[in-house]
Amino acid sequence: EITIDTQRFQILFMFEKRVIFVYLCAYLCNFSFYSSSKSVPINPTWKTSNHLSPLESKQSNGFDAVKRSLRLLQRGTVELYSYFRKSSKLDKIKKEKGIHALSFSEFQFLKQSKDDMSKMLRVMFTLPLSPEFFFYSYIVFPMMSPGNPWAWRSFPSTFDDEDLAKARENSLIKRRIQAVVSSLQQLKSEAIDDVPESTRFQREKQLRTIERAISKHYIRDSLKELSEFIVQFDAKKSQKKKQPEKANLAAIPGSVIKECCRCFGVDGLPNIPLIRRFNNGEVQRCLERLRDSDDFLRVKGVAELSSEEARMACNERFIGVERKSLFQMRSDLHQWLTLAYEPIVDSSVSSSHQGGSSRTNFQNQRLALLALHAVKSLKTSDFARTYRTLLH
Repeated sequence: EITIDTQRFQILFMFEKRVIFVYLCAYLCNFSFYSSSKSVPINPTWKTSNHLSPLESKQSNGFDAVKRSLRLLQRGTVELYSYFRKSSKLDKIKKEKGIHALSFSEFQFLKQSKDDMSKMLRVMFTLPLSPEFFFYSYIVFPMMSPGNPWAWRSFPSTFDDEDLAKARENSLIKRRIQAVVSSLQQLKSEAIDDVPESTRFQREKQLRTIERAISKHYIRDSLKELSEFIVQFDAKKSQKKKQPEKANLAAIPGSVIKECCRCFGVDGLPNIPLIRRFNNGEVQRCLERLRDSDDFLRVKGVAELSSEEARMACNERFIGVERKSLFQMRSDLHQWLTLAYEPIVDSSVSSSHQGGSSRTNFQNQRLALLALHAVKSLKTSDFARTYRTLLH
């Protein structure tokens, strides 16, 4: 006896028809894009495409945006096989010859391909469970948001575009500058007289520490001012099992953690007590990826980086690249690698804790370095000119 779930069959059939329709549109748009280079204007008074009426201009821009989205959808699907095949080849080289055999761009590609595999698994898991949700969230929304550079980020990198990637990079640079202002505003809002005394004193102490740190001229001196955040104290000197070090984010407010997520290109979850812990986990994962990248650069050396690779590495570490030469970018990366692995221990702080051992939490130190470079961009970037004018 054969039983058929008619409701589920109808949903899958509707979804398959929609997919066929989308790919048919992609094929036709792709064909028309290459076969015709001229279009006949609707209104004969507007002779060329450069002089369209306002209504026709909006229609033309909207149609071009949809065509571009359909071409991205088509190209991303076609290139998936070759993309993951290249990833498997690089992974084989890494296992046979070692990680030093890869260039920095190949290392980044391999790291991105692992994230893309997770995205593919998420897509394959979502599709059979909720075809309607998949269709509207993964296909309709990106196609209807051509101006949003983050619209196709739910799909693997083959669905990406160079212009979209550049727009995301510029957005992240501005997000990080904005995060500095927003985080200080959050701390200041909890240092007002009507806030509970314990919270107010803690925020005032943190703000004084931040003021001393950002007033220093050299980053090394700024890190020393932040030693209370970087240095951890263990009551027991011996550890049972050595595990990968994680950042200690207990002293950072949830609202600031969410701003950190946005700096890494992740929107994060609302700052609600039960779910904001997922933002902590996202920051931990981003810092772990950064540590792996630092380990690779220590092995490979910054002198081997090309101009594009150096710019990519600087952006990953929130280091400003505006109007900088290749030599300056390599110098900044060399300083980063030196400070990221150099213990910063303040003797005055360690002497106040008896009966325990002090150690540098290098993940906290990396987070502090990221914040200090974001502050440096705030002082020099053209985007932050309004803030600097207001302060002066």
